[in-house]
Amino acid sequence: MSLKKRARRWWRLVAILTVCLGVLPEVAIRMIAGVISRRPLSRDTLVAIACRRLARVVLSILRVTVVPPGQLYDSDGCLLVSNHLSYLDVLVIGSVYSTPQRGPVGFVAKSEVSAWPLIGRLSRLGGTLFLERGIVRSSLHCVYQVSRALRSGRQMHVFPEGTTTDGRGPSTFHPLFFAAAIRSGRPILPLTLRIEEVIEDGVTLSSPNEIVCWYGDTFFLPHFWRLLLIDSARLSLIEHAAIQASRVDRALGLASRVERTINSALELRDIPGLRSETEPEDLPLDLLAGALLFSLFVNPGNKDAREMIPLIDEKFPVTGLPPQYCTSQNSTISLTEPFIIQNSLVVKKL
Repeated sequence: MSLKKRARRWWRLVAILTVCLGVLPEVAIRMIAGVISRRPLSRDTLVAIACRRLARVVLSILRVTVVPPGQLYDSDGCLLVSNHLSYLDVLVIGSVYSTPQRGPVGFVAKSEVSAWPLIGRLSRLGGTLFLERGIVRSSLHCVYQVSRALRSGRQMHVFPEGTTTDGRGPSTFHPLFFAAAIRSGRPILPLTLRIEEVIEDGVTLSSPNEIVCWYGDTFFLPHFWRLLLIDSARLSLIEHAAIQASRVDRALGLASRVERTINSALELRDIPGLRSETEPEDLPLDLLAGALLFSLFVNPGNKDAREMIPLIDEKFPVTGLPPQYCTSQNSTISLTEPFIIQNSLVVKKL
């Protein structure tokens, strides 16, 4: 490795650490300046400015160019949904959609991220929600938080794949977080992240995904250390038509629709195995999520939580749901006791 490449790697590392460490003081200084000038900005506005600046500066240091959508979809309380390639995805989306007018983009991340040095603190500053993967209670509680954030007009982003991929094969989107859009009645905005090119030593690499994508059992530090060596990279952020979620929609149907849209944008439309939008569902997951959220986490007097529970009528068939969990008087899920899940079905009360 040449001396020039080594020097560039260390310069980039030091520059990124300096920028990240300067975010918190910047927000504090702006808040103090606003009080002194009697023109204080809201916390969301300050955080959005800081997150946008941080994302753009770090991408600039890495020489990563983002090709943004031509015209951004304008809506408060929108659920952003995209494929997941690497840790750069958060920076790419934040650099485009975190604005003073919209506020910061809130992400959903695994709980381990909150304990990462510096990154965890910055994530909490931006309003990231953390969930413990594999634990139903944590996942459903996070869905409830996302739904409340959407109702309040915040932008939230989820990676429904649940993990990063190499961007080459078809991805399966898990439907759980689509229930948050259904319950809140907010639009879903599908986004596609696509790697266009990576240049190293003046040569365009034939397999750019191997350098940028962080997936499988690869550790973060070795991958990031390797990424610091590239000359430049170019990524596209494609915005698709927004989908207005409503109470008549099903989480699985919306997940399948968005899944096929994003896979098609990645030129995977003809690969066998992509899930059909009409694939049958044993249990209406969005319906179950609403009932579980209410019964496990909130006080029965909470009106916001009660609104998350859909009525059971001809639009919400309850195939697979035992009749003892429904009340005949008002056709709603019985909330007298919590439920447990086994093999994707409600099997008994706790």
